[in-house]
Amino acid sequence: MRKNIRIKKLQLAVIAAILIYIALVAGRVVYFSYFSGLPKIVQEDKVFGEGEELRLIMAGDSITQGIGASSVDNTYAYKLAEELGKDYRVVYRNVAEKGSETEDLVSEQLQEIIAFDPDIVVVTIGGNDLTHVRLESRIISNYRRVIEEISNNTEAILYIANIPNFTGVKALPVWYVNLISKRAVTINSDISELESGRVKIVDVHEKWFEVPRIEDAVARDGFHANDYGYTFWLDAFLERIREKF
Repeated sequence: MRKNIRIKKLQLAVIAAILIYIALVAGRVVYFSYFSGLPKIVQEDKVFGEGEELRLIMAGDSITQGIGASSVDNTYAYKLAEELGKDYRVVYRNVAEKGSETEDLVSEQLQEIIAFDPDIVVVTIGGNDLTHVRLESRIISNYRRVIEEISNNTEAILYIANIPNFTGVKALPVWYVNLISKRAVTINSDISELESGRVKIVDVHEKWFEVPRIEDAVARDGFHANDYGYTFWLDAFLERIREKF
């Protein structure tokens, strides 16, 4: 009986230690996110350039919203619209929301994407699924749902970033970054198989390794890219989009 009591106490102590550690990690993320002094990024509809109309909609999470940049016009999404505006009259909308997971993309952004009647859809999603340890099968299922709905209801070409590279992230413990980085490689292998004639997978994960000094590319929140870091995201998408437009 006493042995069982000791075992139960040990189990409770272990559970308590784990919960305390999780709370400390969460607190660290909150601290980096809310006390970093980063500006608020609010994307608005805009038209760039002249000529043939090109309807561009951006969707997904905080990366496409541009959290970490010094201003809206330094986000990779805004700069992508600017670049395409050199050759087209780009009608631009950004419906990305920070904290979004693939489930949110399906339930909250998908119909707005379709209603916009886009020529190009750009999506970054999955990073929050990874950090929140969502099932890989569910993540891929959500990707497939997005692809199917957009393909069936629009004529758009869909550019989807794979799971981002968490190298250089300071807001999470090193061991956790290593863990999710290994998982990202596995999930990205499945994401790469989603590519087709109208679906282009953009390898932002490997692009991040091209940054000479990653510490110079991370924002003050220790989690997102900064202005410099987002230039690599911009290059990754432009390389694929310029193949067609």
